[in-house]
Amino acid sequence: MWTMLLECDLSRNLVDRNKVWKIWLSLNSLVRKNIIFALVGWVTFVSFKLMNVHVHINSFTSILR
Repeated sequence: MWTMLLECDLSRNLVDRNKVWKIWLSLNSLVRKNIIFALVGWVTFVSFKLMNVHVHINSFTSILR
């Protein structure tokens, strides 16, 4: 749908084309930044969870000894 809207806007004139292209590029950069932040957050979350599980396993095995 976005592509169809952009194609309609791009067919108008050069000024609108540059404006739409800049908006499109800024949207893409925002999406890229959000994906990067989401991946970093997810990796951090998973690593902390794994460390927490490792600590619990070590404490549980020390109780069993």
